This record gives sequence, C-alpha cells and structure tokens, in this order.
Amino acid sequence: MRASDAYALSLCPGKARMERGLKDIDTAESRQGTRLAGYRAHPEWERKLLVPEEQDLLRIAEYLEKRALGIINLKGGYIEKREVATEWGDGLVTGHPDLIHIYPELDASIIIDDKFGWLPVQPADVNLQLRCYAIMAPTSEVYVAISQPRLPVADRLTLALYRETDGTKGKAKAQIVDILRASEDPEAPLHAGEEQCRFCKARAICPALREAVTNELVPFQDDVAPEFSKRAMLARVEARLAQASDTQMGALLRACALARLVSDPLGDEIRKRIRAGGMKGYSLAKEFDVREIADARGAISLLVLSRLFTRQEILDLCDLSFRKIELAVREKHKLSAKEAKEEINKVLASVTEKETRRPRILPPR
Repeated sequence: MRASDAYALSLCPGKARMERGLKDIDTAESRQGTRLAGYRAHPEWERKLLVPEEQDLLRIAEYLEKRALGIINLKGGYIEKREVATEWGDGLVTGHPDLIHIYPELDASIIIDDKFGWLPVQPADVNLQLRCYAIMAPTSEVYVAISQPRLPVADRLTLALYRETDGTKGKAKAQIVDILRASEDPEAPLHAGEEQCRFCKARAICPALREAVTNELVPFQDDVAPEFSKRAMLARVEARLAQASDTQMGALLRACALARLVSDPLGDEIRKRIRAGGMKGYSLAKEFDVREIADARGAISLLVLSRLFTRQEILDLCDLSFRKIELAVREKHKLSAKEAKEEINKVLASVTEKETRRPRILPPR
C-alpha cells in the first residue's frame, strides 16, 4: 500500500482490488506536484525555468519548512533526507516523504510533506499519509507536518507528534494494519464518494460509483424523457428540485460531483472499446484539431500585410488575460504576485469589468 492511498482505502477498501494493474491518472496538477517535489529535493536546480507562480510556491514551501523546524526546535545533529523511498513492514507500506530529519541522539525524527494542490488535505494530526510516514520513521518520537502553500496563510502548516511512550505511534500502526487487512480482503466492499473517487484509477469501471450516481438521479428519469424539449426538461427538473428535501438535495449534489469525476475516464474507456469493436450501436465522430496562434506578433504582421485587417481592427479583436499580464509584469519588473496584481488593478481600473461568480458549495466534513 502506498502511504498516499491510505485515506482513500480507509473510505473504500475495495479500491485496491479495482485498481490492480491500472495506470495512475495523469493530470496537469499531478505533473506540477511531481515537478515541484523534484525542485524541493534538489535546491541546486535552476528555478528560472519555472513560471513565476511555481517559483512562488517553492518559496512559500521553503518558508513553511523553516517555520515548522523552528516550532519543533529540536537541538543537535541530524541526518537529512529528501524525496527518499521509505517502507514499513517489509514493503507493506511504501512512500516518499518530501523531507526527513533524523536526530539519532534524541531518538527523534521530523517529517515534512508538501501538498501543492488547490484542494486542502486533512491536517497533520489526522492525516493518514503522515500517519504512515510516522510508523516508517526509525525513531520512537516522530514529528510530522503538512505544508500547503496554496491555502490561506493561517491554514498552510499543521503539525502533529507521535510517540511510542504515550502509545500514539502504536495506535497509528494498529490503524494502518487494519486498513491494510481490509483492503487485502478479496471481498472488500466498494464505497463511492468524491474524496476516494477523485484520483481513483478505476473510476471509469467502478460499479459502486456507477450505482451511486444512478441511484440518486433515478427520481429525475421520468421527468427528463428524450421526447421533451430542452426547455421542457429544464422546467421539470427545476420544479422537481424545488420540491426536494435538503437530504435529497445533498444526495443529488454528491451524485453530480461523482458524475463529473467519472465523465472523462468514462469517455476514454468507451472510445477504447469502440475502436476494439465493442459498444454495439455506438460510433466515433471524426477527430478534429483545435487551433491556437503560437506567435501573436507574427500573426498580426501577416494579417496586416495581407490587408485583411488594419492594426486597429486587430486590436479590437484581441482579448487580454489578467493572468498573462500579471505574469509578464512580474517577470519584467521582478515583482511579487501581490505587487503585480495591485499594480495591474490600479493601471487598468478604468477598463476593468468585474463579474461576481456563484460561490462554491462546500460539503460537510
């Protein structure tokens, strides 16, 4: 079991069986996390190759590391290891903590793990990945910390302590063993849920996920018959939602979240089966290319030279992204993210339009 899977397996023991032999899900966020972890493990790497946002995340992570070490404040010599493969129980549990400090004379360790994603993870005192790292540590006393650079300042760093003397390390071992045993059961149950399904490699083929989505949406099937127009279907759904209880609304929200998780991998799996001759009655539309202009300056020159547009007409067609402008200002004038945003807001105040978007709904924890 990978330490990073411990929490998901605690929620869905059958996940281990379903994922066996499948590839990890590759996303832009996971690639960025891997890239930043590499830079954290190798401070000598040239960071100018990274975009300013990623340089910021690394600086925040380094500050949080120093802060954690200062709070724990262990004295004496230590052995430092970064992004090192560790295991417990002859490989029963494996992992790659971002930073380990081992203090042999104190029989103590400090383990810090960085989380560069947008979604917050469980704090250090209940985080099962860090609990796995704690039982892997070769010392009787283990301090663990989670660093989350994208979170609000007050939530970026959480700490916890495991000791053999007070039984906390032993309890952690017992909990991890229970999770392992449950996941190794050939009949381990499947439990769908947004947290355990989000990064599950088997989400496109999981019967529990399919059932969870279907069951909650069944009450609407009669109201959205194919012969209805889009407007009629929408009116019926809105009327039905207005009559639903809070419990039903919560269940529908969870079902929609799960459906979004399974949508892309489901589509990929169906395309694969159609190409292999399966999915009778289904077919694939023609592939199409999405075009992007790679050289904006060259494109403007060519359009003007061709006399299709004047430069002023081209400017009228252009859209400017605040994000791109802020990154360019930061790079040119060596500003922080906050300084660049404030400067651009001030300069472009007269031509800025604001749109207030609907707040994200946060489920109970």
